[in-house]
Amino acid sequence: MKRQLTLTFCCVIALLGMLFFGRIAHADNYVRAVENQLLILGTPPEIQQALQPIAQQVDNLNVAPMNWFQMLPPSGHPLAGQPNVQMHQLLIFDPTLTVEDALQQIAGTGAFVFASPNWVTAAAGVWYIEGAPSVPAVVTTTVAPLNTQVGFAQVGYTTTLAATGERVQVGIFDTSPYQSDGTFPAAVASLPLTVHHEFTLPSPSPVPTTTIVDEHGTAVASLSGAVAESADYHLYRVLNNGGVGDLFTLNAALSSFIDDSIIQFGNGLIDGAVINLSLVVHAPLGDPVPPLDVVLAGADVVGIPIIAAAGNESDEFGALPPKVPASYPYTLAVSGVNSADLRACFSHIGDIAGFSGETFTNGTCDPPTMTQRIRTAAIGDSRQLEWAGTSFATPLVTAGAILLLDKFDGQPPTAHVNDVLRQTARVVDAGSILDLHAALNEVPLAVTTRYVHATALNRLLIFVVVIGLCSLSLWLCVKSLGFPRTIKSARNPDP
Repeated sequence: MKRQLTLTFCCVIALLGMLFFGRIAHADNYVRAVENQLLILGTPPEIQQALQPIAQQVDNLNVAPMNWFQMLPPSGHPLAGQPNVQMHQLLIFDPTLTVEDALQQIAGTGAFVFASPNWVTAAAGVWYIEGAPSVPAVVTTTVAPLNTQVGFAQVGYTTTLAATGERVQVGIFDTSPYQSDGTFPAAVASLPLTVHHEFTLPSPSPVPTTTIVDEHGTAVASLSGAVAESADYHLYRVLNNGGVGDLFTLNAALSSFIDDSIIQFGNGLIDGAVINLSLVVHAPLGDPVPPLDVVLAGADVVGIPIIAAAGNESDEFGALPPKVPASYPYTLAVSGVNSADLRACFSHIGDIAGFSGETFTNGTCDPPTMTQRIRTAAIGDSRQLEWAGTSFATPLVTAGAILLLDKFDGQPPTAHVNDVLRQTARVVDAGSILDLHAALNEVPLAVTTRYVHATALNRLLIFVVVIGLCSLSLWLCVKSLGFPRTIKSARNPDP
């Protein structure tokens, strides 16, 4: 009887372990990178040293200068003060060399560089892209102020907030419906939006798509603009009309925005800047994506809050950890909740939540059955769009960062912007929900240390617990089956 119970326990633990690792594997089923491409970031001498083993097997497609690293103050950032930092986009033309082998050879040189595959990026709120079920935006002829819908009151929005976002520069890295650079109206209220199209998107698209979501970026901008209407919004086109891009394009655009923000702040033209990333990088869970990590860490060093969507690949059985870039410890990972303050079934875990729509009717996380969506602006004043996803919870949190920078002329007196938003959030069973009113009126007296990314810590604890339980179950199985502790040699048996 004891042996049967032990075997049953072993089987249950093994099944739980398979389910846990199966969910992580499910999230990685859609990992894609641009074929035969890799990125390498560093100074020219270090890049030259790193590429020596593969120099005759690769072509240099593009180079993005990143001179702003030399303006970083001494801060522990690995590239602070370094002149002439560059990022190279490389194509492997030798069929005998894989991206993985190339990265191993680069690592073997000992050069101080940051390298990775050229990962695919995608709009975090668009399901039809690799990684989740399909649901496009819904067009509605109901046109009303965006800040009157349920999701705004849920995050503490009122018309009497003590800031409007003046003298704050906002970078939104997304799709664009426009055909050229320039300043265009992006919302029903004609929110001014400077559009940047100078970054080359991969062609052909690394992931073919059929649904057009070119208004995803302007929709995101309109939600933030409905709260912080006086901010200076910049839309960088880093995703194509199908909502797909690549890491090189994203990193080049981020570098341009960070460079401009440092200069503008230094000249006293702005009080601060915020980065909104309503997108994810389709790298495997746990991959740090070094070229992106080092760029965003630089933005954090100069005080630019980074607000990122956690992702949409979870289901009704439980939430997955946030995807890159939301998984970085210095970003504020945004998850989604419905109007009942419950986690949206599709949402990954985040540090803070905003309204993302959801409420499904058939017991499964099936996008076509969702009855709640968030309404956004559309190009033209005769219609609006309804969406669902963490992409659209993210700009509400971005608006909170904008308002804080405005109120405190660039930096709250005792805390990092992300800390203020987290510590003043409204705590519910699903986690912490943004509270704009509290953030602007209840600034923490002191923050002793920067926060540790809760989701990364939780994931590590879960991993340790699962490994521990699986190991215990294996030991009990061996013991209950009566296996000997040692295997005696057949050549030298005991006499």
